[in-house]
Amino acid sequence: MSDDGIQLEDHPSTWTTRNPDKPVIQSRVHAKKSLTAMKHEAGIVLHKKLDEFNIEHDEFIEKVANEEA
Repeated sequence: MSDDGIQLEDHPSTWTTRNPDKPVIQSRVHAKKSLTAMKHEAGIVLHKKLDEFNIEHDEFIEKVANEEA
């Protein structure tokens, strides 16, 4: 459903129609922050360590589950 043909008068419950004498504050647009090369590399190292931890964790759980069986 497209809002192209909808006018403010069609929606009397909007803030702008209830407060016509008040200015509308535009929403903020945040600039996308790019990662530095150092932070990017640190992120890659962190993800590798987390992957290793998850593998060890899964192996440990499987080992304990097999001991109980």
